[in-house]
Amino acid sequence: MTRVTLSPEVPYDGNEVTQDIAAQYRDASPYHARLGETSDGEPRVQVFQETGEDHLLSRSVDKSTIEIVSFSPCFTLAEGMSPSEKY
Repeated sequence: MTRVTLSPEVPYDGNEVTQDIAAQYRDASPYHARLGETSDGEPRVQVFQETGEDHLLSRSVDKSTIEIVSFSPCFTLAEGMSPSEKY
């Protein structure tokens, strides 16, 4: 997960920011975007490709950061590499 710290002095409109991000990717082939909400009602944008690459962006529960979570299809690691290690 990647976290972007928000400045407490600058107002943040979650709806506006997620709509702007979605607009950038909505028709930017090979990407697609869809708006939604997190389980606590915060606006969220999902940016994805048909290949399975997927990114979710939303404000954290404490509202201090933007959290970016990404997923991709499984792949085989090279010999000697471990999925529990950071690369």
